[in-house]
Amino acid sequence: MDIKPSGKCSKLFLLSVILTFVWAIQYSESHPSSLLKTNKRDEDSTSANGFITLKNVERSPSTDGNNFTLRYTKHVDSINMHFHDNVNPPREPDSLVEEPNGDWVATFIVPRNPDSAVPLSVLISDADFNNMILLVMTGYGSGPYTQTIPELPEIHTNPDTEAVYDPHEDVFVSAFVPRNSEGEVIHDLRKIFTAVDLNTNEFSLDLESSSLFTLGTPEEISDRIQANLSIHTSTHPVSGYLQLVTDVLNTGGSLAIYIQVSKIITVKPSNQAGDFPDGFLTLVNINERQVSSTGNELRLCKVGEECLIDCYFMGQAISATGVKKVLPNGGLEDVLSAHVQIVTTSTSRGVYWTFQAEEDSGNSEGITTFRCSASDEAHGSEVSKLVDVLAFTEASIDEANSAIQIESDLNDPSRKRVTLTCAVKGRPLPEVTFSWHAFHIYSETPGQVDTTDENEAVATKVVTMDSSALDQAYRDFMAGCTLAPSCAIRRDLSVTYQEYTFGFPNPGGCK
Repeated sequence: MDIKPSGKCSKLFLLSVILTFVWAIQYSESHPSSLLKTNKRDEDSTSANGFITLKNVERSPSTDGNNFTLRYTKHVDSINMHFHDNVNPPREPDSLVEEPNGDWVATFIVPRNPDSAVPLSVLISDADFNNMILLVMTGYGSGPYTQTIPELPEIHTNPDTEAVYDPHEDVFVSAFVPRNSEGEVIHDLRKIFTAVDLNTNEFSLDLESSSLFTLGTPEEISDRIQANLSIHTSTHPVSGYLQLVTDVLNTGGSLAIYIQVSKIITVKPSNQAGDFPDGFLTLVNINERQVSSTGNELRLCKVGEECLIDCYFMGQAISATGVKKVLPNGGLEDVLSAHVQIVTTSTSRGVYWTFQAEEDSGNSEGITTFRCSASDEAHGSEVSKLVDVLAFTEASIDEANSAIQIESDLNDPSRKRVTLTCAVKGRPLPEVTFSWHAFHIYSETPGQVDTTDENEAVATKVVTMDSSALDQAYRDFMAGCTLAPSCAIRRDLSVTYQEYTFGFPNPGGCK
């Protein structure tokens, strides 16, 4: 079992789901490793020590879409569903009941197209928010389906919930995972350290300083795999949440396609009362965001759709969060659709609101600006940021107004001048590239772009070559040996890709 830094893709995905659920953890004294006990799974009883045993997940069609039901063996304080569609906010179960045999059943009614490809995830936490399970389900399918969840690994740590260190002392964490009932062990245990650097007071979603950690060699014991981790807090004091994560890829079916199990402990100095320093307050940017033309964080919403916009904050004593619309005159207007994000402790807050994108939304560029903020009244501090929401329209190539023109070069009759024009539409206007493999042109930018109307433009590429070379390219094209010239648009904003292939008229020298 290797303890190693989290891979970027997995890390960002997990943090994007978890970060608004930051963890309340109680301190416990260190114990010799010989006193650490494994937790044997018992199908007929509730899991001990806060571990959650998932039994199955079901999908059943309803008049509103699909019902998703999770069955597990103990009550949990937090279970929420997240929709990765930029539309629906996180939500609690529509029903939560205890069955006669002691199982708990949580049901979510998902009023969406049952064939939607948008994944759903459910985050489950124990009462102390030390142990978490992230279950990702596919949105495909509409028929009834039941999937039995395989035995999940249980991550133990020593100390169990909180590592408190004195100044100039290091932190030592021992992590182990018991063998499952088949005698198997996991071999991939990653760390994520969401923390404040107390030397600089800078916050990081995943502090990965090479001088901060020493990873020990994993050791295989009779009933477990164990590894040690040192945090060099004597020279690099930090405060935050150490999260140990492992993935379950063999999920036992096609509904739950991915499961992630994690264990979290708090790391903090002994002279600090809370999980973060007194008065600490910061904005949190969970994902890498695009930047608008004004330099603000950019979010996207397609014209005709309603989108979910959000902001996240972390702090030791957040007293309030809010969002206001920035008016053209600089004034601020309340956003009536704003809601506080689901949280587990006072160290984390999120605020989300809905935005209806219309053709006339925002300024001339289709941008509406919002200001989201969080405050700490006890310390008289506030943090805020501006978020630009772009009401975009899908990019497209106007084929009727795109053309190829071949003419003689006025300066050299032995050469030809080929003008490629590619007409495009969209807000914002998409980037255009040209390709013509016969002349080694691969995704080159246009020589000129002229705006012809609001959200419309024509991109032009001029290529000159010997007449004989153009004739040969035409013959190769007619023989199927090469491609005609083309233009393409590729835009990250709407993940749009479209290509248009020009006709290749006889340049005049071919028969």
